[in-house]
Amino acid sequence: MTTDTSTAAARRDTLARPVDQDPADPSGPWDETASRPTVNGTARDVREEPRRLLVDALRKDFGVTTTATSCSDGVCGTCTVLVDGDPVRSCLMLVHEADGRTVRTAEDVLASEPGLSGIFSRHHAIQCGFCTPGYLVLATAMIEAGDPVSDRTLREIVSDNICRCTGYGPIVAAFREIAQVHGLWEDAE
Repeated sequence: MTTDTSTAAARRDTLARPVDQDPADPSGPWDETASRPTVNGTARDVREEPRRLLVDALRKDFGVTTTATSCSDGVCGTCTVLVDGDPVRSCLMLVHEADGRTVRTAEDVLASEPGLSGIFSRHHAIQCGFCTPGYLVLATAMIEAGDPVSDRTLREIVSDNICRCTGYGPIVAAFREIAQVHGLWEDAE
């Protein structure tokens, strides 16, 4: 069976169009949305479809290569970025929701906390590297929160992301050293 790609594209466009939009009007009420997020310290103007995900804009429009998608469901944490200081799954956030907000990715995190990658390497917390950017962002969020942490809280923080290679022990060890270096370690256990 052959598929006419123009027919398939037209059908997809029709299905994506709001119910109240005239099919003869391709622009529609939600054709593009302008937003201006600040990404890694630089204000960026972007015009996107309102349904465009932040992770896609980061990678394709802004050239951020460390933020990746894996599950596209917000479960794995590979796409974690800081938005106004809070860890956020960029595969669940629309780019226009970042309008006027500060978005920091692993590139910016490594520039502001260059010792993090050395600590991860020392503890062998980097295997394939796919989950590493999300963990670096979580470590930075932990540092910036400034709250005391114990092994229990470290395990909770680390459980926000999925790693298929390390078995988590090396990642927890890296987070423990990061907490110690930043005066956050609380040996409560």
